[in-house]
Amino acid sequence: MSGESQKRISASLNEKLSGRSQLSNEKCIFRVHDRLRRHNPQAYEPEIVAIGPYHHGKSKLQNMEEHKLRYLQGLLHRRGETSVERYIEALLPLEGRARRCYAEEISLSKDDFVEMMCLDGCFLIETLRKSQQHNLRNDEDPIFQMDWLGLSVGRDLFLFENQLPLFVLVQLFDMTKFAESENLSDLAIPYFTTGFFPCRDGYQFCTKNSDGEAIHLLDLMHKSWCSSFAAKLPEIKDFCDDLPFEFIKSSTELELRGIKFEKAERSTSWLHITFANGVIKIPPFPVGDVTETFFRNLVAYEEYILTGYEDRRCVTDYAIFMDCLIDSSRDVERLGQRGIITNCLGDDAAVSTIINKLFNDVILRREHFCYRRLFKEVNEQSSRQLNIWKAHLMRNYFKTPWSIISFLAACFLILLATVQAIFSILQYTSGLTKQK
Repeated sequence: MSGESQKRISASLNEKLSGRSQLSNEKCIFRVHDRLRRHNPQAYEPEIVAIGPYHHGKSKLQNMEEHKLRYLQGLLHRRGETSVERYIEALLPLEGRARRCYAEEISLSKDDFVEMMCLDGCFLIETLRKSQQHNLRNDEDPIFQMDWLGLSVGRDLFLFENQLPLFVLVQLFDMTKFAESENLSDLAIPYFTTGFFPCRDGYQFCTKNSDGEAIHLLDLMHKSWCSSFAAKLPEIKDFCDDLPFEFIKSSTELELRGIKFEKAERSTSWLHITFANGVIKIPPFPVGDVTETFFRNLVAYEEYILTGYEDRRCVTDYAIFMDCLIDSSRDVERLGQRGIITNCLGDDAAVSTIINKLFNDVILRREHFCYRRLFKEVNEQSSRQLNIWKAHLMRNYFKTPWSIISFLAACFLILLATVQAIFSILQYTSGLTKQK
């Protein structure tokens, strides 16, 4: 009886194992797990358009499927073609490799999967092209006629779950480009940079990145925005091993302790924050409707993709840095007055809420934290006893302009009383002298 049970259980487990694929380092497109998703599920969900298999076929996204066909038809017409046959022929050999890029099993058949890659890939490439080449646009194209729709499409194309492998896009792009010198990065990097950084004065973005080095568009943008900053950091083995880690205080508290904040006029990266001579310089950063989605998807990307010991999670560390600086709407207002935060929402409390929620359930790698040395230097200067006394006085006695006026009035009265006392003593002394 035990022998039959052994065979039955073994056969059942072997059958389950045979249906599973081996773990592969090719997997690079994931569904965001519930621990991150629960804080704002909509930040990871497409609003308008599905790209790739994870959200393919959802009823709320079907309106854009007709638009995808319209874009593909326009592409064929522009190239003098009447059939997609050569594109399907090029994508068929890539089907297995592309399918392995997705962490979850994809239920689409081979034919449906290849059709999806062709339709979604051509739509995405045409959107990027038309964003720069206005002559390619149709006057009735709603994506470029209605600002809200264009913003929503750009947001959806950035989502971690809404990606196609970059080698699929490069294949389609190379088959449809106008000149040999064209590359996908030249279209993608300005498109997303403009979408997320509408106020870019003083920025020096990396606008070149080899298509072959990235795994999908989100990865391409992460490399473009983070590479120059990461290159300035010391190697992990030399990085602050002897430095204690302690969070810094809010911007309001730090200013009370003598720390100043200034806008970094020019910087190679919006991540490049410096501290010298008691001044923290931060590149200007706009906060708008898509900021939370922008951050959450980059943070999710870093958690899933940047798993190696040498990997720096620059965006996650930046979110933690800003979370430390901003405790309330007052901090947002102060940083806004200094030109650091551009509040495109118009509500300081809303900006504070967005930034304070970004760090929820995010894992901090303390030993690899990009701003660890800066935190140490700021904490050392702000914790000097004189600065602490100053902060105590400002927080407890000079909260409002009226308290400052009252203090000055009291000082003035004390000064008058002192002067009066001195005159009285001098008069008394003079009287004694005359009596003698």
